Amino acid sequence: PMDLKEVPMHALLGDIIGFFAPMNGGKTEGLMQELRRAWYYSLNTIAYNHERNTRERNTIVVDGKRKFKARTVSGMKELREDLEMRIEILAADDIGKEVRGEKKKIDKIIHYRGFPLKVVGIDEINLFCLTEQEASDTLEFMKWCKSEKIALFVSGLLYDFRHFSFGYINAILPYIDIKQEKKPACMALYDNREKCA
Repeated sequence: PMDLKEVPMHALLGDIIGFFAPMNGGKTEGLMQELRRAWYYSLNTIAYNHERNTRERNTIVVDGKRKFKARTVSGMKELREDLEMRIEILAADDIGKEVRGEKKKIDKIIHYRGFPLKVVGIDEINLFCLTEQEASDTLEFMKWCKSEKIALFVSGLLYDFRHFSFGYINAILPYIDIKQEKKPACMALYDNREKCA
């Protein structure tokens, strides 16, 4: 698989990058790493998760420790409205060189003045695709991101616990430009208390 760390973030603008894995497979961690990396390229980021994910609210969490501020939304319509509002506010900032990079909070999330909002992350993308209509709305958003030259990073499950396709997630897979399939970490303990190798 491609090592994204070797690709400059500007080269990913307009691409859809997906991290897919079972539970504990590193997909959310991959998403967060890319959102953090974007700041080194003077690009603003925003992360989203769905209100169906009842474990996390306005944050993305890995291993219960590492957190990344996010917006919890009810679906793609609310997500896009929020994103467009942020893009508009940041673009309207008439700034001089002396304040470029200065922190600016929009609805409790820090952005940087003078940096374009060009990197979006969506955790648990499968929760945005539970119905055919939701998958269609997600595809429309993906096409819009491509046309706006926004790098869209998504992470999620391909299968449910029965190993059936998770909702209509398969409908969006042909439109993912770069797929990063992660291997799950073995979390088992054997009877003799040994961990798996």
